Amino acid sequence: MLSSTDSATSASLRLLKSTFDNRDVPVAFWIGSGVSSWCGYPRWDDLADTFHQAFARLESTYDVHLGQKVLQSEKYPELFQLCKQTNGRRYRQMLSTTFCPREPQPVYDRFRRALTQFDPLSILTTNVDEMLEKSLPQATVVSNSDLERTGDLLHTRTPYIAKLHGRIDRITSLVFTSDDYRELVQDKTYLHFLQSILSTTSVIFIGYSLRDNYVVSLLKETDHLSSLFGDGPHFAFTQQESTSLPPSVHIIRYSSAIHKDHRYPINLLEDVIRCRKEQPSISSAIGPEIELKSPEIRPPDESERAESNVHSAHMLSFVVPPGTWTTSQTITASTESGKKRQFIIGPGFTTEELPFGRSTAMHDLLVGLLCFDEVIAPLPTIGHIHNLIGSDWFWLLVNNDILKLVHWESSVSIVFSDPEDIAGGCLETFQLVTSNEGETEIATAIQRQIQPGVGKEIRGKSLIAGLEQKVLTISKDEEGGTIGHVHDLLTRPFIRSLIGMSDGTPANSIARWQVFPVLRLASIVRIGTACRLMNIGSVRLDFGFSEVAGPVFAALGNARQTADEICSYILCNRFSSIVGEDAVSDKAIFLSVIQFRESPLGEEIRSQVLSLLNADDASEVTVAINSALREGIPSRLLDAARDEFIKLLVLNQRAHAYPVAMWEDERHSKSSLKRWKMTSLKLLSEHCRRLGVKANDPCPCNSGERLKHCCIDALHD
Repeated sequence: MLSSTDSATSASLRLLKSTFDNRDVPVAFWIGSGVSSWCGYPRWDDLADTFHQAFARLESTYDVHLGQKVLQSEKYPELFQLCKQTNGRRYRQMLSTTFCPREPQPVYDRFRRALTQFDPLSILTTNVDEMLEKSLPQATVVSNSDLERTGDLLHTRTPYIAKLHGRIDRITSLVFTSDDYRELVQDKTYLHFLQSILSTTSVIFIGYSLRDNYVVSLLKETDHLSSLFGDGPHFAFTQQESTSLPPSVHIIRYSSAIHKDHRYPINLLEDVIRCRKEQPSISSAIGPEIELKSPEIRPPDESERAESNVHSAHMLSFVVPPGTWTTSQTITASTESGKKRQFIIGPGFTTEELPFGRSTAMHDLLVGLLCFDEVIAPLPTIGHIHNLIGSDWFWLLVNNDILKLVHWESSVSIVFSDPEDIAGGCLETFQLVTSNEGETEIATAIQRQIQPGVGKEIRGKSLIAGLEQKVLTISKDEEGGTIGHVHDLLTRPFIRSLIGMSDGTPANSIARWQVFPVLRLASIVRIGTACRLMNIGSVRLDFGFSEVAGPVFAALGNARQTADEICSYILCNRFSSIVGEDAVSDKAIFLSVIQFRESPLGEEIRSQVLSLLNADDASEVTVAINSALREGIPSRLLDAARDEFIKLLVLNQRAHAYPVAMWEDERHSKSSLKRWKMTSLKLLSEHCRRLGVKANDPCPCNSGERLKHCCIDALHD
């Protein structure tokens, strides 16, 4: 993740966005060993350590003390030089073995898909393995002895991969030893090539540390390299600070706290792609024109299911029942000194933002029941679910551990130090304390939503007590720094663009019209955290959440069918349909769904879905509504499942084959985001009218910019 307190990184991200907004700026990628490590190849330091250990054990003439000294000082070319001088044959053998062909892994394949979205594609790489050229066959491979060719390739906009440090299939071309580097910096053709590239293009360094002393020092040995980096701007993704780089190289620092494999630059690269698209979406960042070969999927046996990385569970992030409802709450509290503070809680959705203009709650629930072993819902939604399906079905699902509930110990709110403030809101977490002595917060939340009927108090109390024990609680410590994550996300220009937040607005000073978009972003972060902690395989996102979840979850979404569509096909005999509220009132439909779950075909459907989700281990959380399911589920299985469901309907005395009310699923999350912005723009306009703020006046968000160039501009889609 990014650091929200790193002002240099924030400025670099804004400059990166500006650079790509200017389509006339050529872009080249400088790819280092960090990228190849996504396929299991060693990073530079690990490779040096491996060579040192092998030569220390197997070569009696190897100077172990000298090797240890240069290894600790990170002078890796000297280490490789020592190994080559000790036994050149073993040195070459180890290189050939280390960099032999390997299969692309999911994270690497995700990176490769992102690269294919750039046209023309210009790649400079110091990697000697063949992963790039094998995974990008459309690109012309240019060896380090033939770099003059790149001029013609650039002129004709032909994609190319320049192998700066040689190719493993040409062992003599490799650049590893100190002698190799000295020869490299004396090669005028090589230096002219680099100077030409770095002075005419914007270079993005990924997986390549410009702080590496053995590279930087060699490049600085000659005076005529002082202008090597040109005007740029160039960008380097790194974990570390650097003060020795030219001003044209802008550092984008990230943390590998969540992902130890340093995949975060891929997220930012996908942000760049989305910014370049006219209609940003998760699927557009994948590149539908690229055909991927998927492994053959078979249903896992029980032992495999027990060891699965992803749990067969579907999370309902939000349940919108038919009728009227509220999704936010404003609380004014007084401090000990008597000063009032205002807390705003909840995502604040309005009826106008409801997809399709009607409830999809039943459809969302049936997706989970048909495609997953468990359905998980936030604790505040249980009243909606109970009323939606009725008491009998609700308790059947709960008592059979099909429906489970999750509770966050802390709540997220935006706090204004003065209820009259227009801007200056801060994102904070707090913990609710029940006023009823001896009663837990969970029990209070349940009883606030579900009340036993008259004469059923004893039975109801017993059921509620049992339900309380089954609620999965995420503690504040387990959840981690939600506030920090949200602030980090708000440093990314693409996220701000999605939610309609101006680049000039301070992330720690939220304006009234930005409150709900930021709280919604916090909700997505919390949902993602819950899915990661509980290994949940799928989550239902609505109200535009799925569009924002792409960069937040970094989910792949490289498919053309969804779990929703599997559900609609089985129930309605067509894809892209939504199961209507008829399923609520007709007991035959819901009964048939429950019976289908227990049938062999129902179990096979869920096994297939789980297999596909587990195959997608490049994503942090797999978002079901954008996951790779259509081509993975065999058509024969879907047809058999549909026929089985028809039989169950007939047995349950339903007159028509496909009776469920349905309408087309727009599946356009971007239109929901437009509604977010329309709502925020309406609030902003009301505040400006009340305060008499005109277009050329300073924006009331405290950015220091004019209103027309700040929040008004950000909210106009």
